[in-house]
Amino acid sequence: MKKRTSIRILSGLVMAFTAAAISFGALTVSWFNGPNIMTKDDDYLDGNIGLRNYFYSGDGTSANPFEIVSPIHFYNLTRLQNLGIFPEKKYFQIGHTFNIEGQDVIRCINSYDSEGEPIYDKYLDMGELSHSRTLMTIGGEGVPFVGTVNGNGLPIKNLKICGQPEDVGVFGYVAPEGVISGLVFENLEVKSLGYNANVEDPDNALFSEDIDDIFNSASYLARDVSLSFYNYNSFTSEYEEIQLKKLNGASGTQLFNVNENDKLINETELYNGYFVPTFPELLGDRFTYSLRSSSPLIVETSDYDLTGTGDSDVIIDLGPLHNSEVFNEGKPTQANAKLYLVATTKVDGYTFSRVIQSYTIEFYSNSTTWDDKGYGIGIFCDYIIQADPDDHNTHYHHGNNIGLVAGHVDGNISNCYVYNGRFTFNDTGYHPILAETDTALIGEIGSNVANSLEPELGLVVNGDIGIMNFSKIYGMIRSDMTVGSVVKAGQRTPAGETSPKNYISYKNFINTETIGNFRDYLRYYDGKQDENEFITWTDKENMSSATDNVWHDYTVTESKDVFNSVDFLWNRVIEDDDDVDRGLGVFKVVSSYNSAAKTNPYGQYMANNIGECRIVNSTPKTKVYFSTAELDRSIYDDWLEGGPARGTTLPSYSDVKSFNHQFGRDYNYCFELDLEKMADAGQNDYMYNTDSPFLTNYLNSRLIDKYGKPVEPGSARFGFMFRSSENEILSSLSSYMPLKKPGSKQNFGTEENPVYYPSKSIVFGIENENGANVSVVGNGSDITIYSYDPTTPTGNPTPVYTMRCTGGGNLDAHRYFSYDVKTGETSTEAVQYRGDMKDGGALYGHIFKLPKGNYVLGSNTDGDANVYFLAVQGQTEGTIGTTDLISIGDAVENVDFLLKAPTLEDYPLNFETALFSFRGNFNLSAGTVDMTAITVDDKRYMKVSFDLNPTFLTYMLTYSRLTEPIYYINNMAIEAMNYTYQV
Repeated sequence: MKKRTSIRILSGLVMAFTAAAISFGALTVSWFNGPNIMTKDDDYLDGNIGLRNYFYSGDGTSANPFEIVSPIHFYNLTRLQNLGIFPEKKYFQIGHTFNIEGQDVIRCINSYDSEGEPIYDKYLDMGELSHSRTLMTIGGEGVPFVGTVNGNGLPIKNLKICGQPEDVGVFGYVAPEGVISGLVFENLEVKSLGYNANVEDPDNALFSEDIDDIFNSASYLARDVSLSFYNYNSFTSEYEEIQLKKLNGASGTQLFNVNENDKLINETELYNGYFVPTFPELLGDRFTYSLRSSSPLIVETSDYDLTGTGDSDVIIDLGPLHNSEVFNEGKPTQANAKLYLVATTKVDGYTFSRVIQSYTIEFYSNSTTWDDKGYGIGIFCDYIIQADPDDHNTHYHHGNNIGLVAGHVDGNISNCYVYNGRFTFNDTGYHPILAETDTALIGEIGSNVANSLEPELGLVVNGDIGIMNFSKIYGMIRSDMTVGSVVKAGQRTPAGETSPKNYISYKNFINTETIGNFRDYLRYYDGKQDENEFITWTDKENMSSATDNVWHDYTVTESKDVFNSVDFLWNRVIEDDDDVDRGLGVFKVVSSYNSAAKTNPYGQYMANNIGECRIVNSTPKTKVYFSTAELDRSIYDDWLEGGPARGTTLPSYSDVKSFNHQFGRDYNYCFELDLEKMADAGQNDYMYNTDSPFLTNYLNSRLIDKYGKPVEPGSARFGFMFRSSENEILSSLSSYMPLKKPGSKQNFGTEENPVYYPSKSIVFGIENENGANVSVVGNGSDITIYSYDPTTPTGNPTPVYTMRCTGGGNLDAHRYFSYDVKTGETSTEAVQYRGDMKDGGALYGHIFKLPKGNYVLGSNTDGDANVYFLAVQGQTEGTIGTTDLISIGDAVENVDFLLKAPTLEDYPLNFETALFSFRGNFNLSAGTVDMTAITVDDKRYMKVSFDLNPTFLTYMLTYSRLTEPIYYINNMAIEAMNYTYQV
């Protein structure tokens, strides 16, 4: 490692702005001390006077904030911010307190009467000025907004903002120090313009081709940037460099015990290490560069007297974590931060910027006190292009973020509302820009910000659910084999046996894009793994004449099901790891152990345990019968004779307490769920909107969220889950894994740290202290969940809960109830017998509620239990770890659309909020999105309308927090909590 003593980063930009402001103020010092002079037009307040008179009054302190009383004052804020006049925190407020008729009231001045006297209004009207001048987004990455604005609930009407590229909204980038509250907008338009070649266009003149390089050169500039971390060595008292490469490994750069340094600086516990960026030297003086932090956990070194650092370097400050009770609870906890490397340029005195590279910093704790020295950090280079499946990347890219209120927030926003908003995209005819939004109101909410705007969406995106979908896994390994396919077929004699087995090769049907996820676990022929020569076993009789060791072409002329399977190697554990996401989430598949195959390095002869370590692909199934029957084996040993009675009529009364252990043992109510209609539920779980009190109470007795609380009826997560790990809707299930009773345990760990997983089974763990829900889809023998101790080589898995799957005959003997996912209508009388469905082919579903622990899923008998789909919901973070993500200080809350025009008197308690937001991706086309409130049958709803020709909105996920949701998308009534639109 290289030792470090000192470094400096260019900081002249802010200094130049400061010097200009001081010089400018000296020439007009009389204006700072003079009275407030108001005229009819306020046109003289156009930037040619002292700073104070850019606003009605105030000096920018918390006790005496700058007051925005007239439209020109709001314009001045947008202009001065982008000139870099406010590099440090200033305070602003909408309105001034006037004494009117003996009452002190807060008002704005939009116009004057015929005698030149001001007219005092309860709102600020930006309409006339918005059409005569260009109002820019307030701040960007180059000049982040660090101030505090209090809107005081005064509606701001008819504002049109022209957004500079990268963070677009009324506010562009709100830094961690920034605080926005009490802003209310009516008829707000935010324009994301791209870059405009027509500098004579008065609306868009600021967006000239002179700054085009900062957009088109961003990816080029990113090639020449780097970041180094200087780690303090307590033995040598020196800083030692760790270079953070663009691809810095599957686990990033990990540092442990970072709180072991007892040195105190400014009475704050500090980990004495810091980051230093390296920026491009090309393009001359075209750009200046800076390093920005999203969190108080990473601060500028200029705040401390530290030897060896430059003024613009940044250092880790663990003080906020030390003082956080949540972070020091003694369980896995994580706090996140971002570092942004920013390129900045100036055009006509205005600052434009772009993030050219970013890094994710993760802070970890297992400690109960600071002195435990259990803190660690991981540093990851954000990287979204995955040319190599083995590359680690964070899938984060700081794109063009657009939101009505703000483009990107790493600070605080609260009590801000919009009534009638509009996005306008790419209408300059020059360089269009891709755009995206997290909520429509805010383009991007930082990873360090506590987000109460749509927490459920965050849980899904961040992997709150672990999913195993065998239909998808099968597709990842191989393509489908149709009738007429030509395969290679032959015979082999398995090790330890005398009778030959028939094999086929599915080399020609490999999914070449994703086979790497499972290559090391598949059974292959004669060591030809690199040639994708994978094989599977079949007992097809008319292949028995094949000569041993000789492979022949064979044409599939009959049912292909017998060939459509994937075999795994013996004695292996298949799971996700740091390098590869196989889509298994919290699950592990444990193949069978075969002692005779120990001497076989390739496992191609291991066929005697077939059925216990393979995935079979069969006819797609679109119906699932959700079953309420659940045997609690801690109380009962077995079902009653003949199994639980199949209910024919839903009881007229039930409550949550009705669904006890005896109910699950004695009664089975089956509800038919149609996967082909799953799209009607949007992103909701199946049965979320049932109108059956019986089914609602049953689900309410089972479902819990990640905090252990009941899932509320009607919410998106209320019901039975059918989604992929990417939140895609399933329309059918075709592939399954046959499981048996959990078999013998083998040590899959090390001699020092043994881990024993039962074979022939699926193993998973629930780390959440509050427990979790497990949704299962399968058929065949009854499916049982066992508890077990992975550290004990003896002791058989113990059955705890069993799901009823077996049928009562060759034909469907169900008595099932119908359910309409679109309307929520659930029948009360069951229908018996359906001749087109054999009972053995039906799929059954069930939801278990399990406490924290280790579990095995398998059959309850020696027969096969076929599992198609599994989902763990309510896990702490099922697919990406087991830590609680916390926030340090910053939050977004009470930011929403309004359903009626706002008034000062209604703010904020009497506002009629829509409880609505959406995530959207926009392509390079031009268009508009209108977010308005409409009245239908005397009720007010949200309506989102956008252009269809050309279609520029490529993806939209709506999110409603209403108990009885309804909103309109292009005049179509949407009743689902979540609804997805995609081109």
